[in-house]
Amino acid sequence: MTKLGRDFWLYRSGQFISSLGDICASIALAWWVLHKTGSGTAMASIMMPAMLLRIFSLPLMAPLGDRFSRKALVAYSNFSCAFASLLFAAMVYLDIFNIRLVLAISCLSSLGTALFIAAGGGLLSSIVSRENYRDALRQTKMLGAVSSILGGIIGGTVVSYMGFTAAFLFDAFSFIAGGAAAIAISSSTIPEHGTVPAGTPTNRLIQWKEDILAGFKFLKRLKIVMNIALLLMCLNLFLAPLSIILPIMVREGQKLPAWYLGILQTSLSVGVLLTSVFLGFVAKRLRNSQIICLGFVLVGMGLATLSVTKGSALPVVVFVCVGTGMTAAMILLSTQVMTAVPDAFRARFSAASSFLIDISRPAGLAASGLMVDSFGINMALAMVGLGVVALSPVIFLIPKFSVFVDSKPEEAGLLIRQWYPSVYCGAGVGG
Repeated sequence: MTKLGRDFWLYRSGQFISSLGDICASIALAWWVLHKTGSGTAMASIMMPAMLLRIFSLPLMAPLGDRFSRKALVAYSNFSCAFASLLFAAMVYLDIFNIRLVLAISCLSSLGTALFIAAGGGLLSSIVSRENYRDALRQTKMLGAVSSILGGIIGGTVVSYMGFTAAFLFDAFSFIAGGAAAIAISSSTIPEHGTVPAGTPTNRLIQWKEDILAGFKFLKRLKIVMNIALLLMCLNLFLAPLSIILPIMVREGQKLPAWYLGILQTSLSVGVLLTSVFLGFVAKRLRNSQIICLGFVLVGMGLATLSVTKGSALPVVVFVCVGTGMTAAMILLSTQVMTAVPDAFRARFSAASSFLIDISRPAGLAASGLMVDSFGINMALAMVGLGVVALSPVIFLIPKFSVFVDSKPEEAGLLIRQWYPSVYCGAGVGG
């Protein structure tokens, strides 16, 4: 705890609390919309535009994360999400349900989430030294898993026994706590910038445009990272429908209350926690590239198995396996990629890669209603799972993939410079 410092634990504690509320609200929103409409299509009509707004606004906000105080941006993002949750609570309390109004508030929350993503990734590197970054990432995953476990339990219980208003109020106050914790960080979180290239535009609008494009140019130069992002984009196409399929499966298919959906989310997080604890042990016996492939296969097989699983107990075990596989793959991938990116460029790079990875999610959401209506819940789950399994071995077709992910994190940046010596040219980053 000492080596990561006060600011890290203050920041993570605040986000721990806000994530509890966020999970609670996600269960409440899905259950509320289903309760009012009984339609997965209605859920998709709300989630898809809000998701599109988040995806497209993230690159626009990314320059903020590389130029201004990251703790201030994180605080603003938390407070805007808190305001959105208060509006939802008021709607439920007053018994007002209007799809357009729900969509508008969801879009406000999405903008807050995009701002948090733009600043949050870089904030971690601002308050933790480079040599402790991997440990900080591991602790972040563990705390995220614990908060998800508790959030699923709390969310399902609150929605089932206290109602939607209480769930949204809890979410609002949790975001206020997260914003307050960010403000209390003592470190300067204004990004460190290297030398400014000659010819840098002085017009702020032009500079803003150049900053946005710089993230995509940087990603394009890092061909191996771009190829990984493209593969994750394809995986997201198959995984996105789960946010629609699972609530329908629980409420309409199994006729179970909201607390069971919370239990399934908790099971995912148990897998995350187990992976965070035991990944180091497994990594000593298998190469990172093997773990990543097996992790994705485990996710796909788990979801395919869920399509033929009966009862309420076995799906919980399946979701533990799904959480384990996804976390193992993503911890290793994100560690390698982020340690190779300079701090002054982290937010724009993260925004560009997140945009590319997430751009397929709205299409997956749009297809989810059609999949369920045309083939049923079980066949839809089987299609999702088998699609992930089929894509998993494709990672080995990416040139230099195994060499990159099997190297030590501190060597990843050196490999990038060897393979792409002009990678920082024109990026606005010194060195």
